Amino acid sequence: MNRLKQLREMRKAILDKVAEMKTGRQGLECRTEEELDLRIAEMEHSIQHDDLPLNTEKQYVRNIAKLRGQREQIRQVQGQQDSLGQMEAEAKKIKAVIDEVDSEMNILRGERDQAKDIIDDLLKKLQAVTAVLTDYDMERQDLETAKRDIQEQVKSVREQIDSHMFEWRANRKLSLQLRDLVAEGKSEEASSIAEQQVESYLTKLLTDTSFRRE
Repeated sequence: MNRLKQLREMRKAILDKVAEMKTGRQGLECRTEEELDLRIAEMEHSIQHDDLPLNTEKQYVRNIAKLRGQREQIRQVQGQQDSLGQMEAEAKKIKAVIDEVDSEMNILRGERDQAKDIIDDLLKKLQAVTAVLTDYDMERQDLETAKRDIQEQVKSVREQIDSHMFEWRANRKLSLQLRDLVAEGKSEEASSIAEQQVESYLTKLLTDTSFRRE
């Protein structure tokens, strides 16, 4: 962008100088000294050899004086003529470079806009994927929470089952013990043990709230 700006400023400076040089040529009667000398000579010849009206002769004298007064300016303009052509050619070259650079810049702008569209599309897709992953993460967390709750419930059920199985085994053991005592004729001992067991259950039932719930 800076390069393009510099080229435009350079071309403007050259064109301004060319315009200034061309302005300096305005009002000149002749383009070269040869043309100037020829016109002066023609009017001097007419003054000397032709039968001119007095007004015309005076006008020729004024014209000759005016042309002679422009000689130095014509010399400067004539000396600048080559430079003027070179500067105009240089301005054309710079204009061609500006057009080329400007064309390249337009291509780059198009590629930049295209890349921006692609990036915007990718960002939208990324946002959509991020939203899906966020939902998935929330669902995963919910599943993890549900899993832990189920594991706690399973653990609790297993503990209850283990507790009941312990009591069942104890009762089964007691039943077999009482049966063996009765078979051996030890009914009083068996009755005493049974009474103790019943009394233990009654006490636990009256004092243990959690046992009563079970």
